[in-house]
Amino acid sequence: MTADPTPIYPATSTGLTGALTALGTTADQVADTLAAGGHAGRRGDESCCPIVSYLRAAIPAVIDVYAGLTPPDDDGRQWAGIRLDNVTADATGWIDVVMPAGPAAFVIAFDGGRFDELAHDQDDADAQA
Repeated sequence: MTADPTPIYPATSTGLTGALTALGTTADQVADTLAAGGHAGRRGDESCCPIVSYLRAAIPAVIDVYAGLTPPDDDGRQWAGIRLDNVTADATGWIDVVMPAGPAAFVIAFDGGRFDELAHDQDDADAQA
């Protein structure tokens, strides 16, 4: 069995940004990095996409993760966040950052139907939660 090549990052906003940046600068580079680490997920699910799988491995201290959320009152940028236990960036424990261009482009492309090799069916019992 090959070890997951995903490096570990600190559970901080800098660590979250670093982990996302390390994925690549284009959607294709991000997809290649996720595939190399065995990270897959569901389309249109900000709590179970391939980037979330990767972030759970890259920042093991998190208790919850999301990626690819565009807040309704925002300017359309993609966001990612991690929630920590006993370490809070705000009152809820969430640390939220704007996604770098590569991961943001990946989310848009993945949710739009690209990168089938990284997609689990919504009804797949083996899909990562």
